[in-house]
Amino acid sequence: GQNLKPFSTRFDTRLKGDMLLIGNNILNRNVRKNERPNNAYNGSGYNSDFSMEYVNVDTDGGKNFSSSSAKLAVPKPACYKIVYAGLYWGAILQQTDRKGIEKVRLKLPNATTYNEITGTIIHDANATPIGNDNNKPYACYADITSLIQNLTDAQGEYTVANVISSTGSNGGTGLSAGWSIFVVYEDPTLPAKFITTFDG
Repeated sequence: GQNLKPFSTRFDTRLKGDMLLIGNNILNRNVRKNERPNNAYNGSGYNSDFSMEYVNVDTDGGKNFSSSSAKLAVPKPACYKIVYAGLYWGAILQQTDRKGIEKVRLKLPNATTYNEITGTIIHDANATPIGNDNNKPYACYADITSLIQNLTDAQGEYTVANVISSTGSNGGTGLSAGWSIFVVYEDPTLPAKFITTFDG
């Protein structure tokens, strides 16, 4: 594949423990009744086959224009300690205006309010579109370790909101957008290992 930005180390440690990854998309097809963005799609079509619109599982009183959730479950919940957590998000954004792409909202497990997250832009193809469909993907990152370490229990449902994306149809390429949370945790019952993550 293309290497548009060289990879560099984000996190590197040796510990007894493991890593987990959760995430979700923020766009889904919008066709007809019962085939709206908030309804799961289980077909075999491509993003380019549909008009892609925002998923929004929690409007938060009109503050969220997009949102989706995923659950974090640690295999041995009695023994773990969160060491690191990184939040990533990205989308294809065809418009030239990139204002706010580095900002999202994050709701932690059992919380009733959102944290306002301002991350860093890892890559933005605004000046160098990819392909013939004016595709200008971007990717952002935020270290959310301290937020998760402050939780009594980090397990449960995480909701990320307001990932900015193009919507509608997009030629042969389609549109996509989503987020992920990468978690490293200690567990003294597990073997020691090196865990290294890279951005690029």
